[in-house]
Amino acid sequence: MCIKESMRLFPPVPGVARELKEPITFFDGRSLPKGTVVFLSIFCMNRSPKMWDNPEVFDPLRFSPESSSRRHSHMYVPFSAGSRNCIGQNFAMNEMKVAVALTLPRFELSIVPDKEPLKIPQLILRSVNGIHLNLMKIQTAS
Repeated sequence: MCIKESMRLFPPVPGVARELKEPITFFDGRSLPKGTVVFLSIFCMNRSPKMWDNPEVFDPLRFSPESSSRRHSHMYVPFSAGSRNCIGQNFAMNEMKVAVALTLPRFELSIVPDKEPLKIPQLILRSVNGIHLNLMKIQTAS
């Protein structure tokens, strides 16, 4: 749940573009013709108060089974969705789970003060100045 919430706030790909293969009509009557290029800002969608309660708050419980069952399947799409979603999605999720599972039992992490990441939304969301963390080894009882 924590990984999913982190990816909601900081999706690896902040936006995707698609060309409509058929015309589409929205619920309010507006429509777009076939061939229109549509851009979906995943970054903005994930921070929209129209879609998420308190969207700027880190709340992993958004992804509890109870909460997830009430949400549309395409409301959370950090790797895009459908036939053109990211082919590395499963690898990336497994890589993150392993990294978290190996790090958190051994280290306490904290943000370096005054080193806030400066986000640049290019093809991949990244930081100009990196991500600076303090790692303090957790002392285990011997």
